[in-house]
Amino acid sequence: MRIAILMAGMALTAGMTMAGAGASAQTTLRLACPSAADTPTCQAAQHFADEVQNRTDGDVTVNVHPAGQLGTGRDAIVGMQTGSIDLVVEELVNYSDFVTDYGILGWGFAFVDRAHLEQFLTSDIHAEMRAELADQNIELLAYEWQRLPRAVVSSTPIFTVEDLGGLRFRVPEIRTFIATWENLGANPQSVPWGEAYLALRQGTVDAMESPFDTIAGQGFHEAAPYVSLTNHVQSVLSLAMNKGRYDGLDADQQAAFEAAVESTNAFIADRVQELHQETIDTITADGAYVIHLNTEAFADRLAETGEQLAEEGLWSPGLLQEIRDLRN
Repeated sequence: MRIAILMAGMALTAGMTMAGAGASAQTTLRLACPSAADTPTCQAAQHFADEVQNRTDGDVTVNVHPAGQLGTGRDAIVGMQTGSIDLVVEELVNYSDFVTDYGILGWGFAFVDRAHLEQFLTSDIHAEMRAELADQNIELLAYEWQRLPRAVVSSTPIFTVEDLGGLRFRVPEIRTFIATWENLGANPQSVPWGEAYLALRQGTVDAMESPFDTIAGQGFHEAAPYVSLTNHVQSVLSLAMNKGRYDGLDADQQAAFEAAVESTNAFIADRVQELHQETIDTITADGAYVIHLNTEAFADRLAETGEQLAEEGLWSPGLLQEIRDLRN
């Protein structure tokens, strides 16, 4: 059995308001989105809300609260779990505090490409993990909303694992991120996010990793002109709902939610494709370079370390090999 972290004291509250005597029950739900309203993440959340409104003929209204107004990360998830929030959009990896195996989504090069990630998301392995979330009052409605993967921006070009050797590499203070780049030969550096641009510009660090579109958005390519599409973390967004609330919907409303999720899958996939090309165009127009590379050697280098981290409890022993085997 996979590792689950159980939460106590989960409250189930009704969330229903009546439109008036003799009228059908109207349901108003609150959805927490961590990003700004104009980002693909919250655009997807709003698309879902609009689809629910239309498909339930207005019987269910989902109000999207962007920019972390209702909390972000673990705080938002706990709020949804206990009933103070109805739905949350979050990175799927953030559920590692509830089912430890979700931590694998933060391990570098665990997935060769997006197709490999989707094999995992639709596998029996992930079905077990979703069931463990359901046991904790978390109904995972969507888990395939795309985001651009993470990339590396550097002052010198990176084509192979060997090119990372000795580079002063800015990483977030996350165990899996530090272990990833340390074991690939880089020298991880702790630099606050707000100081990362200046660190690159002044040469305090030689490289850093970031979501691909953020590199262009923050102008990191202006400080270090080589952007390598390592795709080392295949980011994926999720939409989850308080299970008690979801179970309180009637069958037609649940079907409407499922259809809204499918519509949003297509919506955000198209938006991410557009954003990918827009990001490449921005970087190259500014005179920087986008490098496409084969990452199999990177993944091979990290395989043994991944099993060591499993022994430390970051995910289940053997999980990484199960994921690799999905490609066979």
